[in-house]
Amino acid sequence: MLFDWANDPETRRQSISTSPITWSTHEKWFADRLRSESSRTFVALDAHGHSVGQIRFEKRENFADIGMSIDIKYRGMGFGTAILEEGCKAIFEEWQDIAFVLGEVKRDNEPSRMACLRNGFTEQDPGGEYVVYKKSRY
Repeated sequence: MLFDWANDPETRRQSISTSPITWSTHEKWFADRLRSESSRTFVALDAHGHSVGQIRFEKRENFADIGMSIDIKYRGMGFGTAILEEGCKAIFEEWQDIAFVLGEVKRDNEPSRMACLRNGFTEQDPGGEYVVYKKSRY
């Protein structure tokens, strides 16, 4: 499921690395994430228990990078905003030593940009292809 979400054409288009992911690359990457103390992946379920998307956090020094994707069947329904909200709550609770979370969003990815703004992220626009969104713990 995570492999399929990662290789969805729109997900690839909006990702930093736009190339398709091979199964062997994904398998190694995912195994590394599962072993890592500085990586967390949460899968979001709807009210009926269906998987609708995922959010991943990669801990850096005093912050965490965010990666997120929504199943194509559930896009445009507000799940991105909800997943981002709940994911941030969970990671701030678990990782007490991080001061903020950070997401780089492609400029034309309006749904992700809006999800960040709806969740109180500040927008930092360095110009170029990406806009940076930051949410502080407090």
